[in-house]
Amino acid sequence: MMTPSEVCKQLSISTSTLRKYSLRFESEGILFKRNKSNSRIYTVTEVAALRESMTLTKSGGKTFENAVREAAEGLKGASTITPENGVMTTSRQPLS
Repeated sequence: MMTPSEVCKQLSISTSTLRKYSLRFESEGILFKRNKSNSRIYTVTEVAALRESMTLTKSGGKTFENAVREAAEGLKGASTITPENGVMTTSRQPLS
């Protein structure tokens, strides 16, 4: 799990940018875990989704809203396994 400051450093973004993206992900149904002081904490998978949405937005390939929506959908189909919870990341394939 990563703190907001660790995520900002890794992605080279400001805390306000991270907050903007996090709030948008939450509006798409992605609820980040919180620590005892109620700060968001992020998994490696969530950070990868944040990075993906930022890349899509910066490249002009997608609007901010569409980039986040696409990345959020990807998160909804993944299970994250971390050292803390002992679960590995797997992608679920949609049923056809």
